[in-house]
This record gives sequence, C-alpha cells and structure tokens, in this order.
Amino acid sequence: MYKRSINILALCVVMAAARGTTACGPFFPSDVLSSSDESMLAAPVGDFQFEVARLLPKEVAFKHIEPPAKNEWSAWMERRESARSQTEAADTADVVVALQARGADAAAIDAAKREISALRTAMKPYQLALAKRADAENETYYTATVRNWNDVVEKSGQDPRGAVADKKPPLPDPPAKDAWRELKHCPEEFVLYARGALAFYNRDLKGAREAWEAVLALKPADRRHRSTWAAYMLGRLAMDDDPAAAVAWFKKTRTLAKEGFADTTGLAAASLGWEARTELLEGRFEHAFELYLSQTASGDHSGYESLRRSASRALRQEPVVLQRLAADETSQRVMTAALVSQTIEGDVKKMAERWLAAVEKNKLRAPGFDRLAWSAYRAGDFELARRWLAAADDQSALANWLRAKLALRDGHKKDAALFLAKAVKAFPNDETWEKGQYLNTISEMSGEGEPPYRPVRQVAGELAVLKLNRGDYAESLALLLEQEWWGDASYVAERVMTVDELKKFLEARGERKNDGQIRWLLARALMRAGRWKEALPFFDDATRQTAEKYVAAIRKGNDKKLANADRAAALMDAARLARHEGMALLATDGPPDNADVHGLFGIDGPIKFTVWGRGKINMPSDDEKRRIASVELPAKRFHYRYVAADHAWAAAALMPDNSQQLAEWLCEAGGWIKHRDPKAADRFYKALVRRCGETELGRQADKLRWFPPTKEKENGQK
Repeated sequence: MYKRSINILALCVVMAAARGTTACGPFFPSDVLSSSDESMLAAPVGDFQFEVARLLPKEVAFKHIEPPAKNEWSAWMERRESARSQTEAADTADVVVALQARGADAAAIDAAKREISALRTAMKPYQLALAKRADAENETYYTATVRNWNDVVEKSGQDPRGAVADKKPPLPDPPAKDAWRELKHCPEEFVLYARGALAFYNRDLKGAREAWEAVLALKPADRRHRSTWAAYMLGRLAMDDDPAAAVAWFKKTRTLAKEGFADTTGLAAASLGWEARTELLEGRFEHAFELYLSQTASGDHSGYESLRRSASRALRQEPVVLQRLAADETSQRVMTAALVSQTIEGDVKKMAERWLAAVEKNKLRAPGFDRLAWSAYRAGDFELARRWLAAADDQSALANWLRAKLALRDGHKKDAALFLAKAVKAFPNDETWEKGQYLNTISEMSGEGEPPYRPVRQVAGELAVLKLNRGDYAESLALLLEQEWWGDASYVAERVMTVDELKKFLEARGERKNDGQIRWLLARALMRAGRWKEALPFFDDATRQTAEKYVAAIRKGNDKKLANADRAAALMDAARLARHEGMALLATDGPPDNADVHGLFGIDGPIKFTVWGRGKINMPSDDEKRRIASVELPAKRFHYRYVAADHAWAAAALMPDNSQQLAEWLCEAGGWIKHRDPKAADRFYKALVRRCGETELGRQADKLRWFPPTKEKENGQK
C-alpha cells in the first residue's frame, strides 16, 4: 500500500498485486466427497494475513491515516494524487489553526491560505513527474522480481528499483528554490519546512537538512504543527547515508507525536514502516519484524506485504542468521507464517528445510509448535512434523487436523476421524482464511461464487468423507449440512440414503434455520414416490400451496364419480402444474434434473467419482455402491415433463374425438417434449392425426407429418 509522504513524494513505491481474474461461466458449488487421496493428505494452505494478525500488538499507539480512494483497486496515480491532496488540505488546515492560536485576523489567515495554495500549485507538476518516474521504476522492478526474485533482489542485497529501471520519464524544472519567500503571512515553522522541501526538490540535500533542523530548533510553542513533519523527513533523508541517524529521527517522529505535536497526516505510524525498512536493509530482521507488525496494527495494511517480503528475504539468509532469528519468538512466528501460507517465491521446500533445522537446533520453547509442524508437513518432512506435534497443544485445532492427516498416511482411518472430530470442535465457526486455498480441483476452479474459506468447513468435509466411507450416513450428512457442502449433502441424501432414512433424519433433527434446501429435497422425493401427504409439511409455504393444488388436481382427475369432462380438466391442470412447476415439485436435486443449479446444466457432481472410485483413502464402501446402483430415480433429464405428458395423456383419454379442446391439449402436451424427445412426443402427434382428423389442428398435423406451430416456447423452459 501507499507509504505516507508530505511535501515530497515517497521515494519507495510498494508494488500492487494484480487482482485475480475469473473466467466467465456458471458457479458450481465445491464438493469434498470426490476428494482424491492427494487432497485428503494435502496440508492446508494458510492465509498469511490471518497468521500475521495473530501476532499484532494489542495496544496501538498510532493510527494510520489512509488517503481516500474510490475502492481498494484504485490506480496508484489516483491514490497518490489523493494523498497529495490530503497533505495539501492538512497544510492549509494546520496553518489556519496555528494563526488562530496566535490571534491572527481573518484577512491574515486568508492571505496565508492563498500563499500555501500558490506554493502547492507551483510544486504539483514536479511532484506528479516524480510519481510517474517512480511508477516506471516500480513497474520494471515488479516484472524483474516476479521473473527472477533471487537474481534481482537477493543476490544484490539492495533495493533494485533504480538498477533495473531501463527508462525514466523526464522531469520538469523543479519549483523555484526561493519560492518559500512568498509565505509572508505564514508562521515561521511553515516557512522553514517549505524551505527544506524546495531545497530537496532542487537536490540541495544539505539545505533541506538545515531547514528542517531549524524547524526543530524553534521553541516548542512555535513548532506545534511541523515538528513531526521535519523529524520524519530528516529520517527519510538519512536512510541511505546514515541508517543509525534515520532510525533515531523516525523514533523522534513518534516521540513528538506522543508529546502532542500535530500529526495530521499520520507520520508517526508511517515512520514505523520506514524505520523497519532501514533496519531490514541493515540485516536487523528482528527489529524490522516488530516494527512492521506495529505498522500493520496501526491500520496500514501495506505492512502485511512488507512482512511477507521481509520474511522471504530472511529465509534466504545464511545458517548463522537463521539460527539467530530462530531464537527470536516474533521472527520465528512471522517466518513460519510465510512458509505455511505459500506466499514466497523460490525453492520453498529447501527454505523450509533450512529454517526448520535452525528452529529445531535452537530448541525454542514458545507458542507455535502447531505452525512449525504445519511448515514441516508442507515441506514433506513428516517425521519432523510428528516431533513438533508431540510438543503442540492437544486441543489445538490445527495440530489435530495435521495429526489426522498423518494418521491417514499411516492407514489409521479411525484415529484420523477422532482427530478430525476434535479439530471440528476446536476451530471457530467464523474463522476465515480469506486468502486460503481449497484443497480440491473443483473448488479451486469455482470462482467468485465460492464462500470464504473456513478451515472448520474443510475439516468437517474431510470428516464427512470418512463417515460416509464407513457407513455413518446420517452423521456424514449432518456434517455436510452444517458446513454448507450442499452438493455433497444432496448426493448423500438423494443417492445414498433411502427416503425413509432421510425422513427419519430430518424429523429427529427438527426444523432448523438453514435446512430449507434439504427439506425441499425430501419433499420432492416424497412427491415422486406418491407420498403426497407426507411431502407437504416439508415444503415452504409458497411451494406447499402449489403442491396442494397439484395433488388436488390429480385426486379430482382420478375420481370416477365425476364427469369425464371435469376429470379431464383436472388432469390437464395437474399436467400444466407438473410441466411449469415441476422443478419445484418433483425434480431431483442432482442428475437428471439438477434442481441444485435450477436445471440450467446437466452435471454429474460427485456421483461419477463414486462410480469410478475416489482413491484408497476415500474409497466408497460396498454398501454405498449397492445403494447407488439400486436407488430409484428418474432416468431422463427434466423428467417431470414426461410426468406432465402422462397426466395430459390421461386427460386426453377422457375426451371425445374430434373436439377442438382435445386437439389443443394434444398439441400442447406434445410440445412439452417434442424438441428434447421426439420419439416420446410421437404418440401425441399420432393421436392428434387419428383422433382429431376433422379439426384444423389435426389436418395441419397430418399435412406436416408433425405438430403444427404453437405459441408455446418449449426451448429454455424447465
């Protein structure tokens, strides 16, 4: 993120990570029941920001002030211009406050404001040109570091920005060095500060230093508004030539802010990052980590990126440096967080091996054994992971997740299930790893529709896999429902459990807030089985009313006490309800109807993986295979159209030949399936010709050898 600048533009621009793109297309819910052995055994990928957030100091001395922007992804030039405008506003506001404290009249204050504005206007072209040059250098730096981080950054040991910039945009002439003389109505501290800024722009670093030191030489009462600014810029000036002085000036900036000197642009918080960078370039990683954590705690989220890059740099150091850092608790935890979150470039496995060797040699007794085990597991050193886990808290959610994976590697599924159950209980339900990665391919491809990654959801999903494999279907379903693995829950409920088992499960479970979908699935299954009375309570209110109309129409149509015309009309009503409301009343959740995606796509979901076999760990039991093979589900997609056609056929059987009504019904019902299944629609065409030959529709059908055109739009209708 942007680093705060005052009258000069920040010389160091931190890169912006490109926002990930997603392909166009439908969103399919992720599934866990199709997990391969690889994904069941894979270590979770952490979220660096989440890991670092656990280390942030609870007490925050200074607050970061973020320049306003339209959104998180605003262009850097826009954000930098926003910061420049914010600084200009602070400059004006501060001079007004200072003059009011001195008893200045309105005319003097207005004159000072005009002088400040004129000076800012004169400085702006040069500031913007500097910004464009910084962007050009940063872009080249970004490209180079992404392509070859080791060669460009680590071998040099220096900030490569200037070295790799091929072309620098030309700079205009700087603002006049003596433009500060026009500040005739401004207090002396503002004049001196501006004098230093103009000297800096004119490459007179000695003059800039002297002017800013002169600000701090004023009496405290005369420098209430530019003391922090001067100390901050003196630190920036000293960074390259005198790092020790730079550190001292940055500390002075924060001391001044604590003492009550004005800090309207958040320089105290910004100084943390620059002091950290100075310490980092001097190889004092321990100090850099602490400072970056404080910067991040202040609200400056660029600290996360700085910590990530600092950890990456630290992990490439010589063994003697690694051992020193392993002895420092903060360094150990930040560097381990970088390893488990897969956020660093290069040979991560080799870096992890070197780092973990240093940590183990140091014998540090500190929190975070579960994270060290995580790092070892990700590096493939399972024995080292076991050793760290032996020292980890028995109740640690992460530790038990890793213990489960090691148990699976050893072939102990029962032990793995016990560890996973403990992990499910230990993980907070609202813990999210925003940058975490799903562990199976379908999830990784699912795009922006996927809910935030919650570790408890993944753990519960893996436990559900093991429960399913050993025949604990109700327990598996409960886990899947609880953690919103809907595609998998649908599979277990519709393909593995019987209708009676599912009904018993839901009755014992009682009505729950988020169970509408599974209750709807059962309602449709009961409707398909003709168990209408049992189905109705499981529908929501609106759909229940439609279902009641459908059931009433069928019952009326089957009532032989009624006249044929009344029965036929009722059956046709049922047919139309089945045709147009069948997705809600009768559809299967998975194939063939795929109500889970509103019938828009025909997909197999986890069923195909079950049929093919999912792996040695996630191996479907013989009972699961038997249940899948014997389940009674419709064979054709949009099967309720065929149900509707059957109702219409029964209605037609009650109608007299050559009636206009019969002809229209045969055309309508045949139209429901003629495009998808002409063979099934053929009986309606033949009946239209045979039974309604004296009607206009019958004659047209005979002439066309198929149905005459109608207003019905079959294509695209579910």
